Amino acid sequence: MGIPPQNMLLHVVGASGCKSNCLRPTWLTLAQLRRYLVVPALRVHNLLSCPANSSRIFGNDLLATVSGTRRGEVLASVVRSMMASSDVQDAENGTMVNGGSRGKHRTEYDWVANGRRVECKSSMLQWHIPKKGWRFTFLAVKLPLAGVRAAAVFDDLVLVLYTPRGVYIYSHDLQLGVCKHGKLTASRGHDVQLAVSAMASWVTALDIIISKLDSDSNNCHRIAFLPLSDPRFLQVLLSQQCFLSKDAFNDVPLADMSCSQRGFIIQEVVQAVDAMINPTAVIQPGTPGTCINGRSRTHRNSICDWERNGRRVECKSGMLAFVAQHNSWKMQFKAIKINQNVLDDLLLALYTPRGIYVYRHNLCFGISRTGKLLDTEGHQIQIYGKCGITDWSEALDTILEKLDSSGCQRL
Repeated sequence: MGIPPQNMLLHVVGASGCKSNCLRPTWLTLAQLRRYLVVPALRVHNLLSCPANSSRIFGNDLLATVSGTRRGEVLASVVRSMMASSDVQDAENGTMVNGGSRGKHRTEYDWVANGRRVECKSSMLQWHIPKKGWRFTFLAVKLPLAGVRAAAVFDDLVLVLYTPRGVYIYSHDLQLGVCKHGKLTASRGHDVQLAVSAMASWVTALDIIISKLDSDSNNCHRIAFLPLSDPRFLQVLLSQQCFLSKDAFNDVPLADMSCSQRGFIIQEVVQAVDAMINPTAVIQPGTPGTCINGRSRTHRNSICDWERNGRRVECKSGMLAFVAQHNSWKMQFKAIKINQNVLDDLLLALYTPRGIYVYRHNLCFGISRTGKLLDTEGHQIQIYGKCGITDWSEALDTILEKLDSSGCQRL
């Protein structure tokens, strides 16, 4: 219809081969059709076809259907409730690097038990594509680091392993599987990785990982094992309104994937549509560049996601999610390196129950700083619906209106 590319919107309307044959249909007016680019899923079928993904091994377990952040909160709440016989207290808020008080969700550790500071980290058993195996990854563990932290910010580290068999809970020895996270280690902390490479069977891989934790060669200690049927998980899920996001994305393609898996697929979809919109452009992979340690970056960790006629394009995706503490829906995009001269075009992909909306961001709207993490992790973009509105569709309309009126362009 001769639609100018800068006024187009990608709206993926079907996903053949996935759990559902289509994203929920949206009826568009003639005026909308003149502005929108609606891309049938068959045009990007090879990208949207659901590959094997980690969530499927969990069947219909409810914990697998919520976000990683929400699942972590649920697991930590249940672990803390198991310590009822101890003297358990809330963590002290402390202060941030700017002198402001930390919020209750940003404390340096999770709670105090019998006078000892406890940090609780959880991870879901996931398939790791590069290594063709299964792994648990526990992020942001603030262990001692020369020139940064003389000591850990906690006394005891509790690891919670969410698996299809149930939930394993361990006291960690601060050594097994600990690894640095490049230049992010100073601000974000170490990682703890428990992995088995070149192993297709999650059952065998899990057996190997658990045997490592139970081995006498380390000082890790199993605290408990909880079956997935333990009623405390459901009780916490209900109390935190976790089902609003789950219900909104029920039977929507890609919803049962991990954030990273879904992000890679959406990035490939957006790149394919970018090529459709710019059929004469030369599109090629982003320049790999080098890491801070001098090693070459992998293709999944390049400076930008792709280049179009020499312009560096970065694509960030976010999933519409209900935030209980704000009583509203929001879209969030992380790790945006705006001030580091690594991108020319920033494309935002909004993954919603209606479809995937794509915008060219103006590098101004909704940007927030991340404190002392800014230099290493970049900015965030957060866009909220109206407070008190629990209907996802109404909240999404508000979010889209904000983007449309901000100077950002629907693609």
